[in-house]
Amino acid sequence: GPARAVAPPATAAGAGRARGAGRGPALSVAAATSVATPRVMARTAGALWSSAGAIGFVGVGDAAAFSGRSTILVMAALALAAGVVIGLRAHTWPRGSFHVIAAGGAVVITAGTALAASAPIGGAIAGLYLFVVLDAFLFFPWRTAAAHLAATAALHALVAAATGQSVVLALLMQVTFAAAGALVGWLVRAAAEATVDPVTGLMNRAGLDRVLAEHLRGSEAPSSAVVLLDLDGFRGLNEGAGVEAGDHLLRTVAQRTARAAGPSATVARSGSDEFAVLLPGLDEDAAVRVADALRAALPTSASAGVAVPVRGDSPASLVHRAKGATYEALERGGARTVVAAEADGGGARLRAALRAGELAVHFQPVVLPGDGTVVSAEALVRWFDPVRGTVPPDCFVPVAERDGSVVELGRWVLVRAVQQLADWRGRAGLPQSVAVNVSHRELCDPAWAGATLALLRAAGLPPQALVVEVTETTLGRDEDSVRANLVAVRDAGVEVSVDDFGTGWSSLSRLEELPVTQLKVDRSFVARLGDGVTATPVLEAIVQLARGLGLTVVAEGVETAEQARAVADLGCTLAQGWHFGRPVPAAHLGAPPTA
Repeated sequence: GPARAVAPPATAAGAGRARGAGRGPALSVAAATSVATPRVMARTAGALWSSAGAIGFVGVGDAAAFSGRSTILVMAALALAAGVVIGLRAHTWPRGSFHVIAAGGAVVITAGTALAASAPIGGAIAGLYLFVVLDAFLFFPWRTAAAHLAATAALHALVAAATGQSVVLALLMQVTFAAAGALVGWLVRAAAEATVDPVTGLMNRAGLDRVLAEHLRGSEAPSSAVVLLDLDGFRGLNEGAGVEAGDHLLRTVAQRTARAAGPSATVARSGSDEFAVLLPGLDEDAAVRVADALRAALPTSASAGVAVPVRGDSPASLVHRAKGATYEALERGGARTVVAAEADGGGARLRAALRAGELAVHFQPVVLPGDGTVVSAEALVRWFDPVRGTVPPDCFVPVAERDGSVVELGRWVLVRAVQQLADWRGRAGLPQSVAVNVSHRELCDPAWAGATLALLRAAGLPPQALVVEVTETTLGRDEDSVRANLVAVRDAGVEVSVDDFGTGWSSLSRLEELPVTQLKVDRSFVARLGDGVTATPVLEAIVQLARGLGLTVVAEGVETAEQARAVADLGCTLAQGWHFGRPVPAAHLGAPPTA
């Protein structure tokens, strides 16, 4: 069914009850390092316990090494079993249980050290305290990690004194462990900065995608929902009051959203003025109540979209459906919550919309980044339902891909794009080529290449006037028909572009084997430019790779003049994005871009 609007905001008390329904573990960046997701913590802690158990079995082989050999055998067996259980199940336990897991490890190591028959053997067993220290610095905040370190050092000193071992040596070992733990913790946090938004301190979109991917793999999750908050009128505030005022608002929104969402939620800044909230353990109705409470807690008006995961969802498709619901909320005037349905109309409804003339093709200019000269345009489908209003592509295209109606949709878009290009050809200031997205399902049809080339001939267009955009995932598959179709159109002169390059499949060695002429860099890499950042290692590597392979580079998602200058300086051949123009009907292409 279609996305639906919901009732007015619930009370804060109602939202509190909804949040209480969540049973999932906390996933907050502020609580620890960004790698500290429950599944990673469980697997790492489980591996450390299992390793300690295995070491105990090896050590007990020397009968003279321990005064209580049978006890050590039992402890080693229990540690090994505990490691397996922790690795498989601890991600479903409350987050506080990981403190018990770490502390329990320290106690077991202390007991093993006390049972050693000699000081050298005791010192060797005490070396396992390093496992506890590394665990603490990997997953807990600095202060909590330091507390675990202090407790471990105290246990080590006590057992050393009780067994006649050197207390000084024990403390020196703990200093070494502290240095190793601090170094590992610092490296993890430094690496994790790539997943943290510098303005708000929340996860960014990359971090959110990682957490969502892990969450969607957890088949035991009872239910969950994603809420996407879009701040109404943020662009106007940023332009009118300045960037500092905009950043201040973003920080305030981040703080209030995290506080109102509750400890079990994951909050991330997923876009310039968008915040995503993962609510584990909530059904759709409870998530709507929380979404309304979140909007009510903010200092500015906001629209919210709610999406619940369905079978086969990826992080991108789940967030896209939530974003589609926010688009509908904005179309209805903003300041409301809309729920995205699993299937927005289905194949039959989409085919009916095609026959009824409800779909249209809009075009976004592709330009030379240095001077903004329009050289091409990307064809993008739009659906204007007479009852629901605008239906975002993120809602209906994934459905069309699942049920196969994307084949008919893709052909329809291609025909209209070619017809429009034939009208533009030879006219100054207008695109002289057009880019069309082609799905995997379309390329599985052995007749696709022949039909496409016949369409170009009928329109009087050379093959070079068409750019076929395919995803990395499509290129990564091995179906003969997909490769044969791409090779056929490329041999005829059609350009083949890898869309959203850098986010999916990438066996870079295969780029030399495939009929690719263009790399379209995903907007997430371009978004990192600006505020003094003029290049990133990934963008520079992609440009150099493309040069080495003789490929054109298109920078997607250019939204500011600073980003435009940066991609031009990096050597990107072409660029597109809101800075150069939004998708518009063909008649409006070439008009000044609107904010």
